[in-house]
Amino acid sequence: MEGIKAESRLLTEELKGQITGVFQKLERKIQIIAILDPEEEKGKELGCFLMAIGTLHPMVEVSLYCCGENQELEQHFDPEMRPVSGIFLEDGNFTGAAFYGVPGGQELNSFIFAIYNAGSVGQAIEKRLIKKLEKLEKPVHFRTFVSLACHHCPKMVIDCQRLCMLSPWICADMVDASLYPEMQDRYQIQRVPMTLVNDEKVMGVKAIETLVELACTHGCEKKKRFGRF
Repeated sequence: MEGIKAESRLLTEELKGQITGVFQKLERKIQIIAILDPEEEKGKELGCFLMAIGTLHPMVEVSLYCCGENQELEQHFDPEMRPVSGIFLEDGNFTGAAFYGVPGGQELNSFIFAIYNAGSVGQAIEKRLIKKLEKLEKPVHFRTFVSLACHHCPKMVIDCQRLCMLSPWICADMVDASLYPEMQDRYQIQRVPMTLVNDEKVMGVKAIETLVELACTHGCEKKKRFGRF
């Protein structure tokens, strides 16, 4: 893509070394696919950042597409929100983890964890929680609005995206709130992180157990009750 170079101010040499160490633990290839406009500032910044990430280890591949260039891939993302990148498996399946905006600052942690969780056994999670996720029967969408300077936001993003790696019913987005002032107004976002679980507004950082319960609330069919009640 013209004008996109594998150089990013977001990645120091020290950070590159740390990220490479994480990528060495990957057990399968991961694809990072982005939809962006290289003429826009944020689109170019995301493209350069991802291309630089792609140079760190052969297990991580990066593909960039201009808006409208690949409609099959774009169906996985919100068409009104750009730039965006998503984590895909080598076979082309979408993990459900997406990043709207450039995952820099504190959110670099979320981005690297998403790749690690998709490409390896991932972070440990209790079996009882996994069993609960296996009961999901309907889509659950976690959308976490963040500030790239917020120290608390990454945990919420990481945990939500950990769940989407475990269930095909779940997708989980990081959204840089500063890029979408109209959404800040619509949802009256006064502080971050703020997460939408389908249409339910959840403030602050929640334990992963709580996130599983929220997923089950929205994604499990309620059993019909018979008799007098």
